[in-house]
Amino acid sequence: APIIPTMTNVACAKARAAHDGWAGMMGAWSFHCFLADPHFIQHLYQYTAGAPDAKPAHPWLWHNVANLVTLTRLVSNTLAQLANATPCVRRTAKLPRIFGGIVLDIAVVMTPLILVGAGAAELTAFVFLLAAVFASGIATGFQQATTFSVAALFTGTGAGYSMSTLLGMAVAATATSVAKAITKSSFGTSFTDHKHEA
Repeated sequence: APIIPTMTNVACAKARAAHDGWAGMMGAWSFHCFLADPHFIQHLYQYTAGAPDAKPAHPWLWHNVANLVTLTRLVSNTLAQLANATPCVRRTAKLPRIFGGIVLDIAVVMTPLILVGAGAAELTAFVFLLAAVFASGIATGFQQATTFSVAALFTGTGAGYSMSTLLGMAVAATATSVAKAITKSSFGTSFTDHKHEA
């Protein structure tokens, strides 16, 4: 006999789709924050020094920081995705993996701001920046794999939940770019303005 969806089933389905959408957004937003302002990341040494004319002691690192950030993110995300396939991680409850990733993402986004506020040395700023990107890849890997595994549990409707997660990722990418455009148009062009904008 066909199953007639009750209000409870429909409400649960909507809640599940909303959760997966939010999980998708949370899984992607931290890295997109790094991507939204490449100038800030490439000149982080100037912002930590508080001097727009500061010259890097290690120019090769800062000249290639975008490539190094992408490579670090790729490696860490791949490691996290592979770790999710291990029996040890699969036995771990799903909710702590998702929320642990969210908490880690918040710490990741705060890292460049803390580095600037603390006036970190150039090499320290670079190491902590790459460590934050590595942590972002780990957090995203666990969040994405866990969210998609939860979506797959719902036979017949799992594809819809997976689409919600993918939509959330797209929203995260778009939202950070829009936020960057708004803040860029709201601030001036001086070094201090760009520091506050970032």
